Amino acid sequence: MLLGIGDLEKLLLRDGTLAHNPAFAQATAQLPADAYSGLIYLDLPALALAGDNPPSDVEAAKALGSMLIGLTTLDERTLVMDVVSGNTAALADLGFTVPEFAPINPAFLANLPANTSMVVQTSNLKSLYTMLVDAAHVAATQATDGSSPEDVDKTLEQMKFAVQSVLGLDLEADILDWMTGDFAAFVTVDNDAIQRALQQGMEGQPVAFETLPFGFGLVIEATDAAKAQTLATALGEKLPKLAQDSPEVTISQEEIGGVAVTVLSSPLDVFSDTKVPLDVVIGANEAVFVIATRDAATAIFTDAPSGGLTNVPIFIEAQNYLLDSPTSLWYMDSAGFSSVTTVVGLALFGPIVGQVFDSIVADLESGAVSTLTPEEQKQRDEERQRQMQEQMQAQMQQAQGMIAFLNTLLSSATISTTNVEGGALSRFVLTLAK
Repeated sequence: MLLGIGDLEKLLLRDGTLAHNPAFAQATAQLPADAYSGLIYLDLPALALAGDNPPSDVEAAKALGSMLIGLTTLDERTLVMDVVSGNTAALADLGFTVPEFAPINPAFLANLPANTSMVVQTSNLKSLYTMLVDAAHVAATQATDGSSPEDVDKTLEQMKFAVQSVLGLDLEADILDWMTGDFAAFVTVDNDAIQRALQQGMEGQPVAFETLPFGFGLVIEATDAAKAQTLATALGEKLPKLAQDSPEVTISQEEIGGVAVTVLSSPLDVFSDTKVPLDVVIGANEAVFVIATRDAATAIFTDAPSGGLTNVPIFIEAQNYLLDSPTSLWYMDSAGFSSVTTVVGLALFGPIVGQVFDSIVADLESGAVSTLTPEEQKQRDEERQRQMQEQMQAQMQQAQGMIAFLNTLLSSATISTTNVEGGALSRFVLTLAK
């Protein structure tokens, strides 16, 4: 049974003490759902003060503020966790500039390939840069190693000088000033190729990729198309000189979808004896500045009018559970989840296989006789190999079964955030497969 916020307050706060806590009252008012099946409240500053914590930890807890977590289920198969947290006033007292990020534009993701499996979207790289600079100044002020805010300023000046020397551009006026719109980092996944490679490994065959089973890229809204094109042109002109000491890297000028681009090509070591070609494209059109792998860049410069990611049914469904006016979005589809679980499964599976092999070898060697004839030694080696293969197949079948289950478990996962009075609201969503 789902209880409304008011019902939960009456049930949990009979003595009225927490009900009169302004932070709790403010947080409950900011939870977006009509009802929750559970609430978790943490007063982090109070917890820090109650323990034997150094002043720095107490200050950090004040900056984090209180945290209220609401748990609920929507439409029977979508699990939701809403989190109200943060204390912008405390952060300001510490010297951090907390930017008010504008809501992202969902239509911007039309610029991403339709087969995007993982993406992070937010806005205003310029504000992020300012926030990081402020954080570096605060950290230098509190440092005990002799560093100071002046050292941070010196490093920034050196960075600006390097950009000016290499590209002939001013870091702030020519680059950051137009990066005030949306931007997104994304990954595409060829899950079938990953699964084929996994199967090849299970069968003892050489694992081979003709092309990378994934792509990636960064897309930045070109709020000033001329400056975005200037940056792309400068990179295209200067990169050949920078790469002249790297013989495996070749740089060429091409045209993709009517856009003049620079292509960096280099073989990528996937396995010890396997190299896969990697092409990274840099270019800009009237809408976006792009750094991406070739297939992804081709989709961006040729397919954007068709809607890209925004026309994918799974993503359309996932959008239904985002916060209103989100300032950031994290999205992963079933292919992204599948690839992550495969990698994690292999990471967990490797040590298990190693332990099994070590056990087999130890058992066989424990019964070894120093006077074995060559024929007996051959039989012992064949028996060791047979047992290893059997154990490998059994363990691989178990791993395959677990990965197959996980691959069909999830439809999509999202994280969306937005600004609320005094802090931030985050929503974590898992939508299970039908």
